[in-house]
Amino acid sequence: MKKILLNSLLIVTGVIFLFNACDSPTNWELANSHKELLRVSTIFTAQDVRDKLSSESGLHSAIMWCKEAGITRVFIETFRGYTAEREVLTNAKERFDKAGIEASGCVTTVNFGKPSTGWSLVSCYTNEETRKELVRVFEYTASIFDLIMIDDFLFTDCECKDCLEACGEQSLSDYRRDLMNMISREYILKPAREVTM
Repeated sequence: MKKILLNSLLIVTGVIFLFNACDSPTNWELANSHKELLRVSTIFTAQDVRDKLSSESGLHSAIMWCKEAGITRVFIETFRGYTAEREVLTNAKERFDKAGIEASGCVTTVNFGKPSTGWSLVSCYTNEETRKELVRVFEYTASIFDLIMIDDFLFTDCECKDCLEACGEQSLSDYRRDLMNMISREYILKPAREVTM
């Protein structure tokens, strides 16, 4: 069963100092032995995947940095306005997993579909092309990872003509709430869970 984390908070670099104070065993061994109590995670953006994890030396450096920092899980982003290449993603996932660092997926829902009339990084989710692109991104990600975190850009502030018409008699805030609930169920969770790896 695929798992999707919506708007999750990660414990990242600040906690690493806790492990850096220990000399023996290594930070990663200490963190890994207590990961049922505290999981220390970091993220590699889709652009990091392209620029750093696509080469053998970059991937090796990333794994070594994670071990030195006591990282027990990495989120490898498939999409942030750019779709990372499948071969690079699957290789990175396999290498992190082999190194004992749990590798999960991540999607940052920015710069796709129809831009919002508000903050242009986010999308108009009333728009059908935006919805199709959302399905594509989550099916793609779910075909590689069992666990997917959604970065905190999953919202809309759009007030385009289509949104205002679809809103009808509802308040705009009620429409957006209902819209994003439906989007999460029908265009993220449902297609992602239907994908078999």
